[in-house]
Amino acid sequence: MENCSHESATLKKDTADEDSMKLMEEQKREKEVALARIHQLERELVEKQKLEFEIAQLKGKVKVIEHYLHGEEDIYKLVDKIHKQRVEEKKGTEELQDTLLMERMANQTLCEARVEIIGDLTKMLKGPTLIGIKRMGDLDIKPFESACKKFSAEDVVMKTSGLCSSWDVEICTPSWQPSKVIENNGQIEDYRYKGLLQHSIGRGSCTSQKAKEKPNDLIFSQFLQSDLGLAVEPTNTAPIAEPKSSSLNSSSDELFLWPWMGMLVNLPMEDEYASLKEQFAQFNPVDVIASPVRDPVSMKGEAVIFFNRDTIGFRDAMAFENHFKLKRMWKKDWKEKKGANLIGIHGWIAHDDDYNSDRPLAKILRKHGEMKTVANVMEEAKENGMTVASLVKKIDVMNKYLAELNCRYNETIISRENMMDSKAKILQQHDEEMHIVKRKGREHARRNLLENDKLKLELGAKKNEIEQCCRELQKYENKNDDVKRNMDIEKEKVIYGKMCGI
Repeated sequence: MENCSHESATLKKDTADEDSMKLMEEQKREKEVALARIHQLERELVEKQKLEFEIAQLKGKVKVIEHYLHGEEDIYKLVDKIHKQRVEEKKGTEELQDTLLMERMANQTLCEARVEIIGDLTKMLKGPTLIGIKRMGDLDIKPFESACKKFSAEDVVMKTSGLCSSWDVEICTPSWQPSKVIENNGQIEDYRYKGLLQHSIGRGSCTSQKAKEKPNDLIFSQFLQSDLGLAVEPTNTAPIAEPKSSSLNSSSDELFLWPWMGMLVNLPMEDEYASLKEQFAQFNPVDVIASPVRDPVSMKGEAVIFFNRDTIGFRDAMAFENHFKLKRMWKKDWKEKKGANLIGIHGWIAHDDDYNSDRPLAKILRKHGEMKTVANVMEEAKENGMTVASLVKKIDVMNKYLAELNCRYNETIISRENMMDSKAKILQQHDEEMHIVKRKGREHARRNLLENDKLKLELGAKKNEIEQCCRELQKYENKNDDVKRNMDIEKEKVIYGKMCGI
C-alpha cells in the first residue's frame, strides 16, 4: 500500500514537475515574447523620441515662420522707408510745381507787360504806324554767296563761310559798321549817309522835281543833318535858287498844324460830306469833319480833312495842297475870288493864320491839333524812335527771358514726367516683389503646417499604438504573475503532499 501510494505520489510529483516545467517553458517563451515586445517597444519609443525631436524642430520652424508671417516688421519697415522716400519725392515734385507756377506767373506778367508796352507804343505814336522788330544775329548766307561769286568755285565756300562768320561775330557790337568808315582828324566819316545827304538836298531843291516828292527829300535831309550830325560838303556847282512858294510851304521852319490837316471850303451840299473821303482817297485821308456852320456869304459848307501823323501823312498833305494849287483853287485863289462867284471846292493845308482865325473851322482845328514846325515833328519822331528802340530792346529782352522760362518750364516738365515714370516703375517693382515674397511665405507656411499636421497625426497614431502595446504588456505581466502564483500554489501543494505522505 505504501509502495503504491509512494508511486502515485511520485507520479503526481513527476506530473507536477512536468507541468511545472511546461509552465516554466511556457512562461519563458512568453517572457521572451514579452522581452522581444519590450525591445520592439523600446525601439518604437526611440523612434517616438526622434519623432518628438523632429516635431520640436518643426515647431521651432513653425514659430519662426509664424514670427515671420505675424511680425513682418522688417518688411513693413522697408515699406515705410520706401513710402517716406516717395513722400519726400512728392514734396520735391510739389515744390517743383510751385516753382513752375511762379515761373508761369512771371511769364504771364511778362506777357501783360508786353501787351502794355505795345499799347503805350500805340498811344505814343498816335496813329497807324508799322513797327518792325528784327532779331539780330541770324544771318542769311545767300547774300554772302552772291558777293563771293567773283572767286573761284573752290574758294567760294571758304570765302562765304569766313565773311559770314566775321559778320556774325561783329554784328553784336554797336560801334561796328559793315560799310566803309574812315576816321578823319578824330571824326568818323560815314560815306553812306553823306551820299544820301547830298542826294536828298539836290532832289529837294531841284525845280524840276515833282512838288509831291520834295517834302520827303527836305525832311530826310534835315534828319541826316540834325540827328546824325552830318554837314553839307561844299561843291563846285552854282548856287541853287531858292524854291518858290511850293518849296517855301515845305520848309522845315514853317508852322503847320499837327497832326496834318487840310481845309476844304465852298462845299455844295451836306449830303456830299460823306463822299469827301472817297473823293480825295488818292491823298489817303484818315477822317473828314464838317463844320456845322455855313459860310455867311456863299452859304456853302466847310470841312477839315485829316491825314496820317507821320512823314507819309505830311507828303499826302503837301500833295493835297499842290493838287489845288495846280487847279488854282487853293487858299490864295479863295481869298481873291471870295464871294458868290466862287466855283468849285477849294482846299489847302491848315497854317497858323487858319488856326488863330475866328472862323468856325478854327474851333475844329484848335480842338484836334496844335501848331508845330517840321523840325519839332522830326524831333518828337526822333524821341519816339529812341523810346520805341528802348521798348523794342526791352521787348527783345523780355522775349529772350520768356523763351528761357519756356525752355526751363519744358525741361522741368520733362524732368517731372521722367521722375513720375521712374516713381511708378519703382512702386510697381516693389509691389511685384512684395507680392512674390508674401506668396512664397504663404506657400512655405502652408506646406509646413500641412507637414506639421501630418506629423501630428502620425505621432498620435504611434502614441496610440505604443499605449496599446503597453496595455498588452501589462496584461501579459498580470497573466504571468497569476500563472506564477498558481504554480507556486501547486508547488506548495505538491511539497505539502509529499510531506504529508512521509
